Amino acid sequence: MAKTLKIGIDADNGDFVENDIPTRKIISAVSRISEDYPLAELVVAGNREKVLDALGKRIPKNVRIIPSTAYISRGEKIHCHMPGSSLNNLVREARAGNIEGIFTIGNTANVGKEAIGLRRITGVIKPTLLTPIPVYPEGVFFLTDIGATSMNQNQQDGKLYRTAIEEFAEEIYCQGIIATVYARTQEVLVPKLGLLTVGQEEHKGSDWVLRTDELFKSKARNLEGFLEYAGKIEQKHAMRGQVDIALSDGHTGNQLLKLGEEIIYTAKTIVKDIAKNLRLLEKLACTPAALVLRRNPLVRRVIESYNPTKYNAALLLGYRGIISKGHGDSSEEAVYKGIKRALDSCGLDLGPKIEEAVKRYMPK
Repeated sequence: MAKTLKIGIDADNGDFVENDIPTRKIISAVSRISEDYPLAELVVAGNREKVLDALGKRIPKNVRIIPSTAYISRGEKIHCHMPGSSLNNLVREARAGNIEGIFTIGNTANVGKEAIGLRRITGVIKPTLLTPIPVYPEGVFFLTDIGATSMNQNQQDGKLYRTAIEEFAEEIYCQGIIATVYARTQEVLVPKLGLLTVGQEEHKGSDWVLRTDELFKSKARNLEGFLEYAGKIEQKHAMRGQVDIALSDGHTGNQLLKLGEEIIYTAKTIVKDIAKNLRLLEKLACTPAALVLRRNPLVRRVIESYNPTKYNAALLLGYRGIISKGHGDSSEEAVYKGIKRALDSCGLDLGPKIEEAVKRYMPK
């Protein structure tokens, strides 16, 4: 008998796009999910009136609403839990065992603050935010971390520099273990993991990169059969599919992700502008080639592979409950994909697998 997947959806938070409240597109995606996954239980947390209005006053059988009594203002960054808010209500549901995961397009910092309430999996010293990145001509690698770690925090805690470096390296190492657990659920038997930096030479890399590199090398024998450590890598090695996991700190990973998205957006914009400004005879001359390209299965596959909507929602892993975090300006289709990723991830039994892995592979 198929397992009933239970997921919570944050209907309050997200960016206003063209002055349209995020609730509408979120609930539209929820309606589609409720039809496509009739055995899933969907718990929607948000402003009850707005949710009901978006549903057309008809609540699907597998949807339950938890009304919000407090709201995070647009652009507001919270500094602690906000009882009664949609995110806080969903975290409480997860802690009570009523749901297995959460989907949100809210502010990443606010999500992180509320996620603390889920409690970390035993042995996890730092959860990680992970996302798939497409590789040409096919496949993906997993980029982590893209927002959960910051060396600044270790230094702000007033620790000695050497101590801060040691602790930060262990945090990144832990994130590598978590990412490996996830990659193994994606049919990668022994994931190849590389540490992102500016060069592969022995001396290249920041102090925490060099220390993390030492950690992986010292544990290579123990990690055998679980992951293959590829050493320090550059961005090109990841983009060419030479590793399954590219490991970085949160700042660097987030910058790489946003730069990649902007490059794709810019390339599409350039092509559209060129096509729009072609003269009639030029358009007629290009039409046969354009038709051939559109019908080419490789071209269609590449276009689909590099569509950011397909990969919407990074996974925050390491807590007792999965959080699927999408872009604040996600489209309805992107929200649908993000909720689907959360549902699929909830069926992987990641919690026990992560706990077992960190117990076995983390430095004693």
